[in-house]
Amino acid sequence: MNKKSDKIDFSRTIYEMKRRWYYYLIAFVFIMGFVAFYMYKKNADYLFHANILIEQEDGGGAASGGMAQMMRTFSLGSMGGGSVDDEILVMQSHSLLCQMISELKLNRTYREEIAMKNYSLYKKSPVVLLAPDELFDTLKSGFQMTVKLRPDGLADVKATEGMLKTTLFERSGAALPLTVNIPFRGIYVLEKTADYVEGEERNLKINVAGNSQIAESFAQELIVDYSSKKSNGITLEIEDNDLQRGKDILNKLIEIYNKRRTDEKNLKTSNELQFIDERLASLTGQLHDAEKKVEDFKTSNNVTDIEVEARVLLEQTSANKQSIVQIQTQLAVFDMICKFLDDPANRYSMIPITSGVEYEGAAKSIEAYNNLVVKRMELNMSAKKDNASLMLLNAQIDGMRSGVVETIEKARASTEIAYNDFVKEDGKFASRLKNLPTHEREYLNLMRDQTIKNNLYVFLLEQRETSVLKLGSNYPMGRVVDAAYHDVKPVAPKWSVMGGLGLLATLLLPTLWFVFRSTLSRRVVVPSDVESLMPCSFDGTVLLDATSDGPLDYSQNSADVKEMRALCSRMLDKGKLQFYTAFERESGYVSLLMNMAYLMGRSGRRTVVVDASLQESMLMNELHVSPRHTVEDFISDPMLKIEDLTCKCNNIGNFDAVLSRMNRSDEEYLSHPRFQQMLDSLTEVYDNVLILGALLDEESGVPRLLKKVDYTVVLVSKGEKVSRERQNSDVLKTEQLGVVFNKLGIN
Repeated sequence: MNKKSDKIDFSRTIYEMKRRWYYYLIAFVFIMGFVAFYMYKKNADYLFHANILIEQEDGGGAASGGMAQMMRTFSLGSMGGGSVDDEILVMQSHSLLCQMISELKLNRTYREEIAMKNYSLYKKSPVVLLAPDELFDTLKSGFQMTVKLRPDGLADVKATEGMLKTTLFERSGAALPLTVNIPFRGIYVLEKTADYVEGEERNLKINVAGNSQIAESFAQELIVDYSSKKSNGITLEIEDNDLQRGKDILNKLIEIYNKRRTDEKNLKTSNELQFIDERLASLTGQLHDAEKKVEDFKTSNNVTDIEVEARVLLEQTSANKQSIVQIQTQLAVFDMICKFLDDPANRYSMIPITSGVEYEGAAKSIEAYNNLVVKRMELNMSAKKDNASLMLLNAQIDGMRSGVVETIEKARASTEIAYNDFVKEDGKFASRLKNLPTHEREYLNLMRDQTIKNNLYVFLLEQRETSVLKLGSNYPMGRVVDAAYHDVKPVAPKWSVMGGLGLLATLLLPTLWFVFRSTLSRRVVVPSDVESLMPCSFDGTVLLDATSDGPLDYSQNSADVKEMRALCSRMLDKGKLQFYTAFERESGYVSLLMNMAYLMGRSGRRTVVVDASLQESMLMNELHVSPRHTVEDFISDPMLKIEDLTCKCNNIGNFDAVLSRMNRSDEEYLSHPRFQQMLDSLTEVYDNVLILGALLDEESGVPRLLKKVDYTVVLVSKGEKVSRERQNSDVLKTEQLGVVFNKLGIN
């Protein structure tokens, strides 16, 4: 017995594909029609490019040291001069995108539908929707607005939201400008522009969304990457269907980026100036006091000059003192940074930084810390307090803070060692000064103090002048190499791509449908379906018309006749007593039985057919004979013999018949002892006894009868559905049972 296979029956699928080839034609027409409509309706997308070169600031390394470098770079931020990766991150930042969207007013898009196609009205709309810029920073959900401009100068305005087009605002015959109050979304003003033409009828669509919502979309579409791994170049790319808007987006991004970076460098320079000015204010008074002391000493002691040895000693002492002052300043900076970090108020603020400290790790740690703080400041502008990314940055900053303190402590320890060395050297100079005369020694001390303060004052003045010049000449960090431009050919949609996809869908969709039907369908279409759907042996195929009154024309040696002869030969080996049945009466099983009886009778075998179909006079009508007695008579009259029951069918073939007028109400006759006696008697007299059975139905008494026969033949026709109930029927689990497939089928 065969079991139903879970595999795809490709023979069945191929048969269906050939039989219903027109499905592919229909699919081709509809799919390619859809493609053509899509190509017509879809506006062409162009790829826009822009190239910039990141200009790195000149700066010494962490080990360049010195008071000059330290003072030159001392500020409250270090945004300039970062790596190209950092600059790419800045250009893709949420805050930068939001600012670009706000300045270009991309939070409102204007379209016009003409002949089922939407056209962009960027900077060309006859009306504009006005609202404060701050409103779009807080707008959480957008809405759509349709505006119909009428020839009489009035407008029909309707605002909706969502896929369901829930109405938020509606006004017919409104004069412009019109105040539009959208619940929970703010108040807007719809007014005319210079592109408005009086008396012209137009249908406009306006989409409104918040800056953050649009920025998320741009973040997915905008590509910012290296122009080359070996250069500081950055390439920006974006797709857009408006030739002007695409250029404006890239150019505005570069403009905002450069402005931000310039502002940051100016802030850095301003902080340097502030620091220098504070030091100059302090040194001015100290220098004045030192000069006054020297002048007073000269006046009171009449000192005009000193010896050469004393002058040299003074110069050496001054240089050493200057180094001590430089190191003391560095230590003061370290103390300021540590104090700054310990203050809870400065938890998420950038710390004062200098790239001129004598410990490389300190500068790098502070720069990394400030970069995180900057990222947090940018994210904090648009994110909520419970934002996951913001909370992660907070944790990173808190963790890095302790690392910065530890690095500063190491730098301080290293600097203190150098400081102690200079102090020891200063002690040597002090002992040498003791050997000088009192007046000379006192004079040298005063001159040394004056010289140190004067040198520092001159140095700070030079640094201030440098910072002032820098403040006025800060150049853009991103030098534009190529302003925004677009490719000549659009990137989408392309006929070659869409046509290829359409052809693929034309082939794929009907094929998948046929495979699906072949997998799930329980209809018999090809002979292999019989084997897969029915748990019994397969005996062969025939071509029978259910409406035929007699056997085939065996004078013709056709393929159908050959198949029938071959089937008859196989049936001769199945036993004397055979039962012919089906699921459907229209399957042609009566014709099959008559053909088997005809062929067996012609072969010289004594053959008889028995009507047990439970359909009144069914076989009698087919054979066109009138018997003396029927099966009912034989069962009810014990005196009747087999000879009284049988009748000749010479008009059709060389076989006999036992006929009946039974119906379903007489199904108990099938289990009557006299019925079994009749069958036993027939098998003794005839070589073949062919029983025309009732349709396969467990309520018909057929199961009981099947146990008494040698072999059962079930005819299944093409197109017939084998339900799971039929497939799992106990009737089909009889061992001596086979299936014959009728290729003609049931309509």
